[in-house]
Amino acid sequence: MKTIKVIILGWLLTFLPIVANTTIIHVPDDQPTIQEGINAAVDGDTVIVSNGIYIGIGNRDIDFSGRAIVVMSENAPDSCIIDCENIARGFYFHSNEGPSSILSGFRIINGFSSMYWQVSGGAGILCTENSSPTIKNCVFIGSSADENGGGICCYYNSNPTIENCTFDTNSAYYGGGIYCCETSPTIVNCNFNGNSAGENGGGICCFYGSVPLIESCTFSGNSAMFGGGIKCWNNSSPTIKNCTLSGNWADEYGGGIDCAYWCNPTIEYCTISGNSSELGGGISCTNECNPAIANCTISENTANYNGGGIYSYENSSPSLSNSILWNNTPQEIYVYSSSVTATYSDIQGGWTGTGNIDADPLFVNPEDGDFHLTWANFPIQDSTMSPCIDAGDPNSPLDPDSTRADMGAYYFDQNQQGIEQTPSLPARCLLYQNYPNPFCTSTIISFLATDLHRLSPLDSTHLTGQAQIKIYNVKGQLVKQLSIPNSIGNNNQSSIEWDGKDENGKPVSSDIYFYRLIVDDKVIDTKKCLLLK
Repeated sequence: MKTIKVIILGWLLTFLPIVANTTIIHVPDDQPTIQEGINAAVDGDTVIVSNGIYIGIGNRDIDFSGRAIVVMSENAPDSCIIDCENIARGFYFHSNEGPSSILSGFRIINGFSSMYWQVSGGAGILCTENSSPTIKNCVFIGSSADENGGGICCYYNSNPTIENCTFDTNSAYYGGGIYCCETSPTIVNCNFNGNSAGENGGGICCFYGSVPLIESCTFSGNSAMFGGGIKCWNNSSPTIKNCTLSGNWADEYGGGIDCAYWCNPTIEYCTISGNSSELGGGISCTNECNPAIANCTISENTANYNGGGIYSYENSSPSLSNSILWNNTPQEIYVYSSSVTATYSDIQGGWTGTGNIDADPLFVNPEDGDFHLTWANFPIQDSTMSPCIDAGDPNSPLDPDSTRADMGAYYFDQNQQGIEQTPSLPARCLLYQNYPNPFCTSTIISFLATDLHRLSPLDSTHLTGQAQIKIYNVKGQLVKQLSIPNSIGNNNQSSIEWDGKDENGKPVSSDIYFYRLIVDDKVIDTKKCLLLK
């Protein structure tokens, strides 16, 4: 038996959590299936699943049964696969699970949900009945639901946190990647690629009063009849922030985003490009929808009929500010029985409104999807500067370089002017769980630096300098400091190995340790790891 109980007497630094009476249960060493591992756990325990492909009863339709436990793979999702064999879903949360019920590091494939089941929806994971677990570092591939949520389905006040997950080639009638109904999940740093919906929301479908946060996500190659990337439907008003939607398509409305029936989403700091549909290549608004669109770049989208950039119909009133609409076909904005208001925006062909302009935004390389703004002498010798720089609403928050807001999703850092290369821009960092964990001799700690330009100027994690990983014992004493020189870069994942030794090169003892990511002397995040010898 490898079950180990570790008693932590105290944690003296207030920024770190207190851990007590933690039991580690290994699958399949201690328990033969994932479900049996969960059944043997109590609140606060951790179930660690070894590398392998898990099939059959006990490894599908897995139920936390309300336990506040961590269920995680020993290594990365590529090494720990739950194959539902197209006959069942992966996990079922329905017993008031909260954020302390954590699922991390699995690849869930070939999930299935039938409309004829008593509880349908969620071929990969179903969350219902006020259940709000934390789902992170997971990959969902090739799962399909007859009705709702090929990857994840969220029903009835179930508000999970879904972070650092990938949804690839999943399908459903509503919500190929994720479906939300009467819920407000948090969906952060996720990728949606090649998912499809028979009707609404190839990537995500938000229905019936749902108010999710969708932040720092990418949507590419997703498809549906309505809303190739995202569908907002029937009083749903998500916040869509710092996202990229490119190359999605819809048979009817909204290649990138479709809003229908009394929806009022907030769409900010998003790039919407290369999407296509019959109506509203970039964004479609119908039936009294009033999205607030701020600091967005909407470009290179196409519609077969009307509204290459934005389609507004049937008493809808979208509003734009600090945004760019350029080179959409057949027109930037199409309005019928509706209205569109715009201020401090660059709209090709012109649009009435305070501060609006009609001038080539001078994107760096739109053909390759680079919609950053060009500065004089940057990135090539040229005498022109994007007219969108410092042209945003003067009452908007300043750009992070402390100048007036720029138009579009990507601000230009004027501290970098005159540098004839891609700027070393600030980054936002995310700290990942180490792998393997627990570990015996060494472990890998990774973090991701994501593109600043998709971030709000008010984001508190704009960073420019050196990164460090500092490791502490349970008494709060510094054990090891790992420097990561020159590691911050746009969309750059960095990793560093800790060999289980202290600053003097002496091996440390088996115990729980805490590691912190620090950049520019700012603490970004703290996580715990377990060393077992």
